Amino acid sequence: MSHWFHRFNRILFTLVGALLVAACSALPFATEAEPTATPPLQPTVEERPLLPSAAGGALAEEGDIMQESIAETELDPAVRATVTLPEPSVVLPTIDPLAVEQDIAVGGSATVYPITRRMYRRFVREGYAGIMKIERVGTGEGFRLLCSVGTADIVNAGRMVTADEVELCSSISRTPVPFAIGRAAVSLFVHPENDFVDSVTMAQISTIMTATLWSDVDPQWPAEPIHHLLPRVDSDEFATVVRLAMGGNADALRTAPNRTFFDTNDELIQSFTGQRYAVSFASHILLLQNSEEFLRPVPIDGQLPTAVNILSGRYPLVFPLYLYTDPGILQGKPQVAAFINFYLNHINEEIREVGYFPAAVQDLDAARTQLLEILGE
Repeated sequence: MSHWFHRFNRILFTLVGALLVAACSALPFATEAEPTATPPLQPTVEERPLLPSAAGGALAEEGDIMQESIAETELDPAVRATVTLPEPSVVLPTIDPLAVEQDIAVGGSATVYPITRRMYRRFVREGYAGIMKIERVGTGEGFRLLCSVGTADIVNAGRMVTADEVELCSSISRTPVPFAIGRAAVSLFVHPENDFVDSVTMAQISTIMTATLWSDVDPQWPAEPIHHLLPRVDSDEFATVVRLAMGGNADALRTAPNRTFFDTNDELIQSFTGQRYAVSFASHILLLQNSEEFLRPVPIDGQLPTAVNILSGRYPLVFPLYLYTDPGILQGKPQVAAFINFYLNHINEEIREVGYFPAAVQDLDAARTQLLEILGE
């Protein structure tokens, strides 16, 4: 009897919350401050059940302090229309979030953060009443929280785990296992007044990022200093360029001449003002959020990072997005297993809303299969 009374109360609370949300729907969203500290990134506060708030609007969280995420950015419908969502063939159980109890701790990639946050919001809207703590601290620090500190249940990751991180996990008897959730891309940008760089090859990127003058890259280009305006070294975009364009040589990029590193995309964009000879790379999301009045994307091997080019494999600077956890956590914490199951069931319904792209169907099927095998289902 008490079980049904408890369940009735939770349903009633959810319905009342929904009515309050509707009443507050005309209010603006709360804004969140981008982390500005030097590495490691500052963690997010605890993400609590979604609450109606006169200050924060329909989906504000109690204690929410981070800047409006990409998840709430309105994307061009034409961009969404080009995203073809694959249909996985492996079927997972249907999760009832109302039946899920206990809290979840997530840490890692700032790139994956808006997707996980969006999935968490949906999880709550459908009944989950627990607290999810999401720390946006970078992929590497996320693995440290899982594998050394032992406080994270899930890692948001913008790359594969390294051998050193696997070894670190083994020191506390954990094994990081990946679940593919999507893909993102890195764009190369120049100043809009740059009238000489029309397109580059993948081979030229390494030279551009380490050269002193533009003429060092191409004698027909001006003998002007290249201003390297770069994202932070622990970002997924930095790691992707190092892996795919720099031959793994991170030091060459860290020590590039005329270099400046920026903690946030906003700072990086603002730094382009008056910098005709600047070059940078960042998430392709900047293409959706900024006009070419501020930045001009440069085709790589003749391709821009459009949905069609990314999904077809023609665009070269693409990186995978993952969730990582440990089999023991999945088996010992049913709330973590339920959330990852829910995530994998609904990711293709949500990922286009944050401007990213679906994982290959075989990778999604592999992720679903791995979850079923770990849970013995």
